Amino acid sequence: MRVFTKAGTAILLAAGLAFGGGAAHGDAPVAAPAVISQAAQPTGAKTLTAATPKITGTAKVGSKLRASVGRWTSGTTLTYQWYASGEKIVGATSSSHTLKAAQYGKRIVVKVTGRKAGYTTLTRTSAKTATVASSWAQREYGRFTPITRSGVGDDVIKLPQGAKAAIIKASHTGDSNFIIQGLDSAGDFSALPVNEIGDYSGTTAIGLTDYERGETRYLEIVADGRWKLVISPIADAPSIKSSGTGDSIFVYNTTSLKKSKITHKGSSNFIMVYHRANSWDLLVNEIGNYSGTKTIKAGPGVMEIIADGAWTFRR
Repeated sequence: MRVFTKAGTAILLAAGLAFGGGAAHGDAPVAAPAVISQAAQPTGAKTLTAATPKITGTAKVGSKLRASVGRWTSGTTLTYQWYASGEKIVGATSSSHTLKAAQYGKRIVVKVTGRKAGYTTLTRTSAKTATVASSWAQREYGRFTPITRSGVGDDVIKLPQGAKAAIIKASHTGDSNFIIQGLDSAGDFSALPVNEIGDYSGTTAIGLTDYERGETRYLEIVADGRWKLVISPIADAPSIKSSGTGDSIFVYNTTSLKKSKITHKGSSNFIMVYHRANSWDLLVNEIGNYSGTKTIKAGPGVMEIIADGAWTFRR
């Protein structure tokens, strides 16, 4: 175990991560008849020309699906809604959708609705995808339904069943300590994802190391103000971005050796750790501003960033 000091507080990082390798693939897509629906329209409305949308991409947790809409009447405004096994996916209303752990084992369709003044509103539905397969992160870290909790002051939250590890998106408004510590089934200390003074906003995680994975069953919160936590599976972490601010968790699916230019502008600790198969790599551990190039070994893995300022990650 290594202890890194950040503005007088303790941040714990530990070695020994073991990842399951490989990515599962779903069955081949099964075609289904296109569904056309029309809303009631004024008499004399024209009929839109429209194509049946097609979904491209791999039906696997963490992968991005895209809707290819084909040719519609010129000037048509299109809107989108994605569904998983017949249920609307809340918030999935763009032309693409990144599959979440909650969609594992389901089949996906997208409905595209076209609107144009003087024309009948028209909705067309794609064929179903193959059943959504698991990802390496889902197999390694478990899957569960995300939960949101909020409150004021001290509290204890029980993690969902199946959460061997988890992303914690946390915020706090206050003047004194804001601490989130993990407890095992006996109530003993297991992790310290957050230990700050005053206001806080960032994304951290528990269970990334193999010795810690599956140990945390509760999150104990110490706070003097209002807080909010969103707890979700590691498989739902976004892919690594080229820039960001503050504490963050990403999946990094590189399968070959890479070089990356890394920078940070801040006054406190800047730590970047790459958790990958059977090991972890401490890429950066600096105070304040940083600029340098690092070698990133073949993954896949999880990138953990601890920062008080803006950072970049250029591949």
